[in-house]
Amino acid sequence: MKKNAGFSMIEVLVASSILVIIVMMMGMLFQQGSSAWRVGAKRSDGFMKVRTFLGALERDISQAVDVNALIAARRAPTYGDGSGGNKDPMNLNKNNQKFSGKELKFLTFSNPTNRLSWVTYDLGSFTREEKVLIPENNSWKTLSSRKKLIDTSANGASLPQFGSVTAVWDDGDGNPTTTEKEWLPMYIKFDATFESADTALDIGAESAGPDGRFDTDDDIRTWSED
Repeated sequence: MKKNAGFSMIEVLVASSILVIIVMMMGMLFQQGSSAWRVGAKRSDGFMKVRTFLGALERDISQAVDVNALIAARRAPTYGDGSGGNKDPMNLNKNNQKFSGKELKFLTFSNPTNRLSWVTYDLGSFTREEKVLIPENNSWKTLSSRKKLIDTSANGASLPQFGSVTAVWDDGDGNPTTTEKEWLPMYIKFDATFESADTALDIGAESAGPDGRFDTDDDIRTWSED
C-alpha cells in the first residue's frame, strides 16, 4: 500500500514566500487607498471652511453702504446766523471703511430690520464683529464679542490661510485700480490656501528564500520608507 507523500520543506518555503508577498502587496494597496481617502476628506473640509467664511462675508458685503454717501446725506445745514454746521451726530468716519489687508470693515444696512451696522471681519482669526446703531441716542453698541466663524475639525484639516485680499475700484475711466479708495469697491478678490497633505509609508517583505540563507540569489527583500 502506497502512502500519501507530504510537502517538502522547499515547497513550504516557496509557498510561504509567495503568501507573504501577496499579503504585503494587499497591505500596500489598503494603505495607499486609506491615505488617499484621508487627503480627500481634508481637502473637502478645507473647501467647506473657505465657503463658510466667504459665504458669511458675501451676505454682509451685499448689504454694504458707502459711508461717504451717508455722511453727506446726514450733514446738518449751515444757517445764516451761523448755527448748524457739518457735524454728524452718528460719528461716522470714512476712514473706518477698509477693504484691504487682514481686516475688512464696512457699513451695512439690513432692509428687513432697518438696522445700520459696522461689520468687521478678521481674515487671520476668522472672526466677525458687529456694532449696531442705537437710533435713540445715535450711539453704536457691540452686539457681541468677536464670533469665530470657522475652527479646526475632528479630522485635523488645517485652517485656510488668506494670502491676499484685493479690492478693485473704478474711477470711471474704464481702467480698474487696486489703489485704496474711500468709497465702496466694485468687487473684492480673495486668495486662500490650505494644507491637505498626508504621510504614506511603503512597506515590503523579506525572505531568505528556499535555501534558508540570506545574501544569495533566491532572497526576497523587504523595505519600509516614507
